[in-house]
Amino acid sequence: MVQNQKRRQEGIMGKIDKDQLELFPDLGEVKVSLVERTRIRQPKFGNMSNIFVDRSSEIAHPLFERAKGYFLDERNKAYWAGMMDGDISIFSRTNNKDLFQVSLELANDAAEPVFELAELFDLGISQIDRKKKNQVPTLKTTLSSVKAIIFCFNIYEYIHCTERRNRFRTFLKNSGFGDDILDRPVKPMTWDYIAGLFDSEGNAEMELRQKGKYRSYTLACKITNSDESILKPLKQFFKDNNYELGSENARKGPMSYKKYHSTPELKKKWDDSHLKTVRDIRIKPGKFSQNLYRVYEELMPKIKIKHKIQSMKDTQQYIEMDVAIRGKNGKMFHMSN
Repeated sequence: MVQNQKRRQEGIMGKIDKDQLELFPDLGEVKVSLVERTRIRQPKFGNMSNIFVDRSSEIAHPLFERAKGYFLDERNKAYWAGMMDGDISIFSRTNNKDLFQVSLELANDAAEPVFELAELFDLGISQIDRKKKNQVPTLKTTLSSVKAIIFCFNIYEYIHCTERRNRFRTFLKNSGFGDDILDRPVKPMTWDYIAGLFDSEGNAEMELRQKGKYRSYTLACKITNSDESILKPLKQFFKDNNYELGSENARKGPMSYKKYHSTPELKKKWDDSHLKTVRDIRIKPGKFSQNLYRVYEELMPKIKIKHKIQSMKDTQQYIEMDVAIRGKNGKMFHMSN
């Protein structure tokens, strides 16, 4: 009887409002999920496995041709590999461990990559509101079946995260790909890869500070990550391109863990060994913030999130004004010099 009651409770979780709990007196204490999911985009073509044969007796599908053309550009492959190493998740399907799904979930004000991926592969998009303090609604899209295979195959060589690359290898091998493809080495890191990583885990900061009667802006460009297989080539890339790096602000675990799980009881249950060391890869601004100006020149044409592009533009405008005032002989000079 208790088990049946528990199943009834779990079955209705999230389907009733708090005000309706009095209508279910026999259920006891029911934990109601406040997560709201709203479908804002529906697929047009349906399942990609519904293929057809063209006049040349070759298998064709409008989405396959679209994806094939899109990924002919290696810059697109590198960008999505950077995004995958940041925010995109890959996981097995619950009903079949040999199949997998790829999911991208970003905040509403940073969801341009979600829309582009959904348009490319004709995916649905859901808005998710978890009704939590300090947590904004997000937009989520998911690739599965043939769409996930095509996506993962095209970006596999550009993935730098060892753990994700191993998962890619397992899933692609289960999908029929041979070692001649899966043993290919990782492609060198590029600005397009860094653009994808920056869209997922980067920040272009310009913070106004006041000390007494004086005001000034503090500028910062950083990418936050905890995986050494990403951080090591990332630092080397910046050094090879003559960028000096600042303090990494190394810390254990995500900030949300420290903020919301700081009780002694939870600390006892959580072993520090499970917490990865998170690091900020910061670009030192340099004289007249020339380094920030240069790195934004590289990233702005490649990243997709509009508010990050705007932050870079605002920073560059501030740097140009600062240079005009304090530059060589008080005159403007080009920041790339």
